[in-house]
Amino acid sequence: MVLVVTFFFAFNLSPVAAQTTASDKRTKIIIAGMISGFLSYIKWPENGGVNDEQPAFTVGILGEDKVFFSAMQRYLAQRTEKEKRLFNVVQVSQTQLTCCQVLVVLGDSSIETEDILSKVAYLPILTVSDQKDFAATGGHINFFYQQGKLRFEVNWQATLNANLKVSSRLLSLAKVINKPAKKPRS
Repeated sequence: MVLVVTFFFAFNLSPVAAQTTASDKRTKIIIAGMISGFLSYIKWPENGGVNDEQPAFTVGILGEDKVFFSAMQRYLAQRTEKEKRLFNVVQVSQTQLTCCQVLVVLGDSSIETEDILSKVAYLPILTVSDQKDFAATGGHINFFYQQGKLRFEVNWQATLNANLKVSSRLLSLAKVINKPAKKPRS
């Protein structure tokens, strides 16, 4: 799956190039697959993410979308088989935001993202959405369309604040925003 994601971005191709929104069924399935692939390129801190003492890895979905939910379940079931680790997908409410390692805020949800992001900003919970300006308002990964192609951006400073380490391989495929300034050499 990761090779497929890399191929689409490296060669500037998109299976949904004619689409202009991230709300159609096919796009939601692709986004679910990409999120599943991203998990290999993000490192959580020992006390808050994926480790040997923690038997399950949970992706929480905020918002109602049966297509995305079932696609996410299928992709994570494949990871469970390969990695011998339990991957769960759960529907969460605003009061359950901290029960997961990944929080997906669906675009058609009527929830105020700024409120959600303020609750999890400094917790090791990867936040992902297709809502407009999600990364710009403090989310970690935001899917968007650019010239008819599905892209994603990473808010580097927000991932650092949450103590998440994003691989340079994933960052090389993303539009990176809020990159910390380089320290001048002395």
